[in-house]
Amino acid sequence: MNRDEPIESIMSPNVIGVEVKQKLSDVRALMAKQDVSHVPVVRGRRLVGMISATDLLRIDSPAGTPPDHDPSIEAVMKTDLVTLREYESIQDAARHLRSGQFHALPIVDHEGALLGLVTSTDLIRYLYDRF
Repeated sequence: MNRDEPIESIMSPNVIGVEVKQKLSDVRALMAKQDVSHVPVVRGRRLVGMISATDLLRIDSPAGTPPDHDPSIEAVMKTDLVTLREYESIQDAARHLRSGQFHALPIVDHEGALLGLVTSTDLIRYLYDRF
């Protein structure tokens, strides 16, 4: 196993994101249709946030926002993201994902444009294929 293998070898390219001005119901529909639990939020091509299934559960819970209220994507998305560049290593991704605080890492270029996504599942598949 090559410790320096670039993250782009396991990232999911062509990730479908949502524009920041779309409705939160669009995020829910996308997650259901694509069977994903993380949706990047972009402004043009530039990554500005991320919404996870956990974020949606939090606002749909009895203590959260009533289900008939559709808050803005900006109100729900996380903006304090850990991102990687496509040339960083799989080991770098593992180092960030091992904390368990999040389960997806957006991969961006030098201008912050979204290139792909690496999830803990991608990392597990990579490790499984090597053993």
